[in-house]
This record gives sequence, C-alpha cells and structure tokens, in this order.
Amino acid sequence: MNADEQQKQRIAALFSRASDTYSTIGPPFFQHFASILVSAANLKPGEKVLDVACGRGAVLFEAARRVTESGEVVGIDLSPGMVAQTSEAVHDSELRNLDVLAMDAEQLDFPDTTFDAVLCGFGIFFLPHMAEALKGFVRVLKPGGRLAVSTWGEDDERWRWIEDVVRAHNPDAAPDLPLSQASMPRTTKTVDAMRAHLAAAGLTEIEVSEHDFDLWFRDKDEYLAVQWSHGARVFLEMTPPSRRDALIADIFLHLDTMITPQGIPQRLRALISVGRKPA
Repeated sequence: MNADEQQKQRIAALFSRASDTYSTIGPPFFQHFASILVSAANLKPGEKVLDVACGRGAVLFEAARRVTESGEVVGIDLSPGMVAQTSEAVHDSELRNLDVLAMDAEQLDFPDTTFDAVLCGFGIFFLPHMAEALKGFVRVLKPGGRLAVSTWGEDDERWRWIEDVVRAHNPDAAPDLPLSQASMPRTTKTVDAMRAHLAAAGLTEIEVSEHDFDLWFRDKDEYLAVQWSHGARVFLEMTPPSRRDALIADIFLHLDTMITPQGIPQRLRALISVGRKPA
C-alpha cells in the first residue's frame, strides 16, 4: 500500500471512530450547509444522484427527499463506520429511494454518464488526487448533469489562536502538518480556487457562492464533545495522552475569554461550488 492509500485508510479509520456521534450533537451546521448544497444542485423529481463521502447522510437524505420516490440517490463513503451507521439510518427511515455503499471516491465503480447530479459535502479536500477525482465525478455525470461540492472558506478570526495552542502541545508534529482548519491547504478555501478546480475538471456554467453560519456552543463541554464528533478529533488523538489534559485545559482557558450569555460563538463559512457537464 503506497503512502496515499495509507493516508486514505487513516482518514477512513478516523471517521469510523467519530461515526457514532458525527453530525448528531451540537449546533447543526452540517445539516445547514447540506440543505444549501442540495438546493444549489437544483435537483428534480426522478433524477439519479450520487452523494460522495456521504458521512452520516446530511446531504443524502435531503437529496432523496428532493428527487422524490421516482428518483434515486446513492451515497458512498470509504469509512466502514460511516457506511454502517448511515445504512442503519436508511433502513430505519421511510425513504426507499436511496442506498449506501462502501467505495473510494477516487475509484468510482459506476459506468460513464450514470447520474444527473453528483454532490460532495466537505469531502474533496481529503482526497490525495483531488483534480483526478473531480474528473471522475464528471465522468459519471450525464451530459448536462451538475456537480455541486461544499468546502470550507475563510476562518473566523476570533479562533486564530487554536493553531498555536494545538501545536504548542504537539512539539513533535511536522511543521507543515495542518493542526486546525485555519492551516488546511488553501486550494479549496477561496472562490477563485474553486472556480479553477471545476473548470479544470471540464465543467462550465460554474457558480461559487459563500455562505456563513453563526453557531453557538452552549458551553466548553459541548465544544469539546463536538470536536470529538468529527474530523477535528485528529488533533486531540495525535496529542500524547500525557499532554492531552493540558491541551484541553489550555483550550478551555481561551474559551473562557469568548463566553457570552448566548454561549461560545463561532462563524463557519462554506463555499458552495456548482458546475455543469457540457451537453
């Protein structure tokens, strides 16, 4: 297994560990942005849709409702935990027009021109070969089909401190290792960058819009629980156990300075990027 495959497996395992509570606790920001993403894709009854990196199904279920019983939605994810949790949720739901499969987003096992729309919520920046993966998404689109993806935009300036705090408790981390959303690669964080990515994949009629969500954590404990529930848990897990309590204590000291009567504020910004495959 090469380094890229090892990295993908580590990410899949990370999200499996988070799958029990992923997108189920704290402020509902995944659901908020999923609704915007699905609306931007302009899904219609009867269409066939692929949801890449479906996670716990925020986009998946919204898309299934939009295409109605005459349509079909397939969700894929590389994380076994996510697939298991979401498959159970699908089984327990009243919807009968969707399915969940374990699949690598970089190796889509579908024929050409299968789907009317391909969606991917906050997933493309995890892919080692993102440019080729986007071309794969376009390959499975029908002519005239739409690709809609969400990525994180610019970060809340009030939270710039988190990078330094996490790194201070991880002195052995590689200098270029992203330890917070703020230090993630900028290749998917700007409007111009996302326009370029979709154009390079062969799409036209590209539109990229910015959307903010102002959330409030009730208290420090809810903030910590939410971090354990999604990909940010990697920064807690990578901290040596002997230093983890000190890291959390340091984070809590900073949160003390941010608490208001409404709770702890954070602004999340997402980019919603949509393009069409030429007919």
